[in-house]
Amino acid sequence: MQIAWTAANNKMLAPLVAQSGLDYIEAFTPPPDCDLSVGEAMRVWPGKIIWINFPSSVHLQGAEEIDQAAIEILDQARPFGNRLIFGATEDVPEDHWRESYAAIMRTLRRCGPLAS
Repeated sequence: MQIAWTAANNKMLAPLVAQSGLDYIEAFTPPPDCDLSVGEAMRVWPGKIIWINFPSSVHLQGAEEIDQAAIEILDQARPFGNRLIFGATEDVPEDHWRESYAAIMRTLRRCGPLAS
């Protein structure tokens, strides 16, 4: 199994990743922090599992905004089946992680899984 790390503006690299033999893409950061959405990535990388880094800037927002961002990511991935893993690949500020992780987990419990 091969893996890759992407956490930058990825639209320009997307075709190369699509042509690669990579099985999954790790630490992919969707908007608003980077330029390639989960939906676009799923379309361009068929058959690849995408392990997202939940956008860092969203961790700094309130629970409602975090919930909405998680729902948007899930909604973009849903048509493509069960190929999405949520993660946080960097440190969330001490005064935000409890609220942020709790909001993400509530949303994932309520709105997931992508496929049964």
